[in-house]
Amino acid sequence: MSKTAKYTAASLNMLIFGAVLFVNYFYASKNAISAMSDEYMTLLTPADYTFSIWGVIYTLALACNVRFFIMKDIPLNVFIFQMLLMLLNASWVVLWTMGMMTPSWVIMLAMLGVLIYINRQPMEAFMGEYFGIYYMWIAAATALQTMAAMAYWGVSVELRLFMAVIAVLALAWAALGSDRIFAPFTFVWAGFGIFFQRVDIMENQYMFRYFVLAAACLITIFRVYVMIMKAAELYKSRKKSVKKPKSTTTVRTVKSAKTI
Repeated sequence: MSKTAKYTAASLNMLIFGAVLFVNYFYASKNAISAMSDEYMTLLTPADYTFSIWGVIYTLALACNVRFFIMKDIPLNVFIFQMLLMLLNASWVVLWTMGMMTPSWVIMLAMLGVLIYINRQPMEAFMGEYFGIYYMWIAAATALQTMAAMAYWGVSVELRLFMAVIAVLALAWAALGSDRIFAPFTFVWAGFGIFFQRVDIMENQYMFRYFVLAAACLITIFRVYVMIMKAAELYKSRKKSVKKPKSTTTVRTVKSAKTI
């Protein structure tokens, strides 16, 4: 990709990102988005503060878009799907605030599919963490909206409870198997948000609340253990690289000098 094409593509991506921010923070107010959530409260609806993670995601997205300008070459597939992801994001906000449950659910599924594809592509560590966090949050959001859609469609409470348990298990499995460092903690954040929200709005669902809490704690313990083990391996490898033995060439040179 030529420099002109790269800067044009990066500029287009930045403009679309600006449009996404406008739609999220000006077109659709916080009250308009939360009103729909409150209307279809589910077992997976977290406390309001949990949604502040969008600030982290948008900050990382901005940094990612800036990196497109300074990278020698933009990975074309990652760039295209990043742009598609932002367009889907804006579309979801519009549909959700209009009360269009089923179309917005389809858009959410599309976002999840795009993120699954992106996370399977080779990329640098920073972008990997950004897309990993985005993926884990959208996976949780897809589970939440699926529960809301099931309530909208009139699905029985028993089936919704069963699907909520399956969703938590699937999210926990994804977090356990992730090769990212920070992305799995997105599930932990969502899990604690769900636990504390349940205290106020559904006091009779103690079993489910503590089930979510146990899953979040398990992920935290496991991922902290993985981080410690990786740090220990990195320390050992660096220690070995510092204490390298003398090369055979040097030893032979010394021996030949003594012979002379």
